[in-house]
Amino acid sequence: MNKNKPLILYRHILLCILLAASSTAIASATRIVAAGSEYLNIVFSRLGNADLSVVLEYTNAQTDNALSAVEKGHADFAVIDTAMTRQSLEEKKLLQFPIMSTAVVPIFNLSNLQTNALTLNAPVLADIMAGNITSWSSPAIRKLNPQVELPALPITRVIRKENSGTTAAMSAYLSNGSESFRKNHGVFHDARWDGAAIQVPDAVAVARKVSATPGAISYIELDIGNQSGARFIQLRQPGGSTVTADYGYLRAAGFSMRGEYTTERDNSLLVMNHEESWPIMVPIYVVIRDGDANADKVKAIQQFFLNCFKNDWVIEQYGFVPLPSSLQARAVSLIHRMNKRSPKAQPINR
Repeated sequence: MNKNKPLILYRHILLCILLAASSTAIASATRIVAAGSEYLNIVFSRLGNADLSVVLEYTNAQTDNALSAVEKGHADFAVIDTAMTRQSLEEKKLLQFPIMSTAVVPIFNLSNLQTNALTLNAPVLADIMAGNITSWSSPAIRKLNPQVELPALPITRVIRKENSGTTAAMSAYLSNGSESFRKNHGVFHDARWDGAAIQVPDAVAVARKVSATPGAISYIELDIGNQSGARFIQLRQPGGSTVTADYGYLRAAGFSMRGEYTTERDNSLLVMNHEESWPIMVPIYVVIRDGDANADKVKAIQQFFLNCFKNDWVIEQYGFVPLPSSLQARAVSLIHRMNKRSPKAQPINR
């Protein structure tokens, strides 16, 4: 006789109970559909897995398509990296709030240099991206890198073909740091770069193209850069300090963010540039319908986003930056607006 038979039977019964409980939880979970940028899929899918009260389905979509899906009721919320204007939000009866932020990092391909071995500042990077500096042996680059052996290799710019929040963030950084770039180009989302450049459709394609092209330079979201093994460029700040896209400088940038609340609908962020923080940050926004008729769905969506803020360790795990508590509290207040019967927003217990 098998003396372990009672124990084996007990384990089988326990396993059946756990499977039944899991099946019940999944069956009772509310289905939520999100649409947004592909590079945000992984972090939102993980946030969805951390919340057993919902089943999150994330669809990769460009910003315009993601917003259209929300307006038409095909998606419950959109995830975008370019804030909507107050006028658009009011016209389309949408609400917007920040959920996290990420960094934009310049990347390069010089075979003799590893990541963070090259230093640039905003004026020099602006001249490179504008097509004014065309060789890696340029005196302006050599001045910032006196101990680095720079090859006499042409610079090949790789740029985003489609509208992009990363392009907007990069052009804003260059405009702030270079008077000539600000006057001649300004801040833009599209492929408005002068001269010949290689155009690719998305961030993953940027990483691949730069990696395959000696002498290439571009810019990319930090998490995709980490995943692809891209080589990052350090940035020299106006005061003389040099910063890298590591988590200490990113978190400092996240804590420096300030909200610009022109209306209850419009919750855009202003990224403050401090000497000891990474200067190119992209706030990530959620856009939802105002006044959804499905009360159960509204409650599930509210709880999902509250859990997102409580599980901000997941956000950090994937290379994104959680919002400061003050901005989280503001977002929570707006989340509760989705249902007029919801109680007044309370601070999140951390």
